[in-house]
Amino acid sequence: MRFCSWAFSLPTSLILSVSLIAQPVLACSAFQMPLVSHRLVGRNFDWDYGHGLIIVNKRGVAKKAIPMQPTDTVKWVSKYGSLTFNQAGRELPYGGVNEAGLMIEVLWLGYTAWPVTSTPSINEVQWIQHQLDTKGSVQELVSKINDVRILSAFAKVHFIACDASGDCASIEGAGGQLVSVHAGAQMPLEALTNDTYEGSVKHALKFIDSGTCSQVKPGSMRSLDRFARAACAISISPEILPGTSPEAVVASETLRANAILDDVAQGPYTQWRIVYDLTARTISIRTKDAPIAKTVSLSAFDLSCATPAQTLDLQTAIAVPADVSRLFGNYTVDQNRKIVEASLLNGFAHLPQSTVDQVVAFPDKTVCVAP
Repeated sequence: MRFCSWAFSLPTSLILSVSLIAQPVLACSAFQMPLVSHRLVGRNFDWDYGHGLIIVNKRGVAKKAIPMQPTDTVKWVSKYGSLTFNQAGRELPYGGVNEAGLMIEVLWLGYTAWPVTSTPSINEVQWIQHQLDTKGSVQELVSKINDVRILSAFAKVHFIACDASGDCASIEGAGGQLVSVHAGAQMPLEALTNDTYEGSVKHALKFIDSGTCSQVKPGSMRSLDRFARAACAISISPEILPGTSPEAVVASETLRANAILDDVAQGPYTQWRIVYDLTARTISIRTKDAPIAKTVSLSAFDLSCATPAQTLDLQTAIAVPADVSRLFGNYTVDQNRKIVEASLLNGFAHLPQSTVDQVVAFPDKTVCVAP
């Protein structure tokens, strides 16, 4: 059994009017490693299928949110370039990292009810792109959290954000209030699964404080157990022998992050295993269908919007672990159509072709204004 529901409904302003479709899918896990000198974050994406693109998003691009209600929609110009993981289409990421070292990932939370305000609105996955485009740190994100209104179009979710300084926050909406922004000292366990952060911490601390982490059910796919196993693992600081090079320490902790991802995986439903290096602005990803680790470095790309956005198929297979930044090619509408149709036409939503066509073409509305 999986523990997430996914639904899709977008506004009539884009002629996107469909019934909500719920499925027991999308249960995910995320955590930050306790390595002080280097910031590593692990994330599992658990879902029915694993197609998608890694997209290089450019700075200096004028954008507008998909209209969600009669009030003003969000408009912005991207300040930072980023790498994102996209399955529902370009500009609609499930997670990513920007050149300032800010990372955001989305996870399901069935209790979510975002505040109702008159501020400009944006859907919950495009919000990720908006934040990566405009925020350079968790502190900045948290301080401006009320500047836009999040509306649920795809799913009931919450977010984890971490940055290169080591600061993390969980962002949740409950009962129509933004009640759970845990940043800095307010976030004692830097992890998130599919229960509220507060409830998850309460469950995990029972094991950590009593020294009984071995009693957390191994192999349990239950959200609270996944959180507790990840929290127990990251509560242990690494033992670093004198003289160990920084590169060796990072390599060792990356291996440990991958081991934790494997421990909280959910069998065949775990499609992507991602390790972010927020210090180096790199990502390493293993997928169920392409299990050899691919590494991508944000520094390998020209992030000016004078050059096209670039993409790589998430399921690109390689023979040995390697940096695949050179394998990226220029973004095409056909690539976007392939993943949008796989997700929204033939996947969970079964939207009409006319609606899918609009989602496919939506990135064409962005304009380079500061090359």
